[in-house]
Amino acid sequence: MGVIGYTTWGKTIFTEFMGLPLTFSDFLASLLMLVALITPLGGFVSDRAERRRPFILISSLLMLGIFLVFPFSNQASYLLLASILGLSASFLTPALFALPEEILGVGKGGLGFAVLNTCLNIGVALGPMFVGYALDLTRSSMLAFLTMAVFMFATFILALVIKSR
Repeated sequence: MGVIGYTTWGKTIFTEFMGLPLTFSDFLASLLMLVALITPLGGFVSDRAERRRPFILISSLLMLGIFLVFPFSNQASYLLLASILGLSASFLTPALFALPEEILGVGKGGLGFAVLNTCLNIGVALGPMFVGYALDLTRSSMLAFLTMAVFMFATFILALVIKSR
């Protein structure tokens, strides 16, 4: 929900609230997805480590921190922050998508993936709505980034309590 909120509202936040040019704002909002092209590397490392939880915990904490730092940063650091978001997503996503079979056991990966995909679709539907609501309510980029950070905090907490094999 945090990532889709960022990619959906990032351009608006960067242009309307941070005064950046449209092209640069568009680039910043999509840089996460460009850097995330290295996701296969994240999956490879996750498979080699044979552990998913550390990748989920570290990635979600990094993203949480960046969402909290963005409103207080200067334009010179935006590229770095957006790149770290993409890097974090590259290690978070493969670890999450590998969990269903590990949690439910061999032969139930399809069901697990179906539940994961349902949750993903709910996040895609609700994440941008909540971030947009935060913007409408306060006209503040700070609350929008705080909303994204809350979603990443929820990911972190769920990763702590989930039981996998």
